[in-house]
Amino acid sequence: MKIITHKYFPINNLFTSVGVFVLYCIIAIGAYIPSVSNGFMSDDFTWLELLSGGPGSDYNFNDRFFLPLAHYIQYALLFLTGENTLLVHAFQLLIHVINAYLLFLIINRFQKYQNEKISWIALASGLFFLLCPYNTEAVNWFAAISYTLSTYFLLMSVIEGLKAIDTGKNKYIFNYALLYLLSLLSKEISISAILIPIVVIAFGLISKSKQIYKLFIYGIGVLILYLVLRTIILGSVIGGYGTDIHTQFSPDF
Repeated sequence: MKIITHKYFPINNLFTSVGVFVLYCIIAIGAYIPSVSNGFMSDDFTWLELLSGGPGSDYNFNDRFFLPLAHYIQYALLFLTGENTLLVHAFQLLIHVINAYLLFLIINRFQKYQNEKISWIALASGLFFLLCPYNTEAVNWFAAISYTLSTYFLLMSVIEGLKAIDTGKNKYIFNYALLYLLSLLSKEISISAILIPIVVIAFGLISKSKQIYKLFIYGIGVLILYLVLRTIILGSVIGGYGTDIHTQFSPDF
């Protein structure tokens, strides 16, 4: 099975290797079929109540956390599926499979022979992410869909960033910045992703260049924009539980 390459970047097309994607789909269905038929669970009902009130005056569904994009996607998903939990969970599983595939593509990009054959390290890494028990909640709980959405936009931003480095074209830097912002608006957990360029340089995965410094600067700019938007809409920079929780380092809080 051979990766179809692009002039500048071997993963320009999302489905460069259909076989890997199909394999991930089959394995994911086999692994998650017992749970996709589950209805809403636990925190899902809190989220359903929150979404039932609509966007609200703050356009953030009156949530204490700032993840409006994830909420709007949840809102649309409930409308389009008629709150059919099977369809909702099927959508979540599909995004999870796509994320595993994107991870495979990114890791394969860094393998020595990525232009000639599929890296088994990349294949196994994507498979590990796909089946890792830690991701079960994100796939099965409607309330946790923000994690899979944020991961999707983050991985897509990494792909665009790699394109920017390989081609030297600034249009990919814009795409990277936009996708990173969408990732933040889906879940604030991707704030730490700004460290990716630093790690990449530190481990010598990519040579230092103007483009990678641009990516870091644009990423900082996006992060500042996100924090400004959050402060304007919710009145605070730190997460929804408040500074008393997020700045509390005592083990007994």
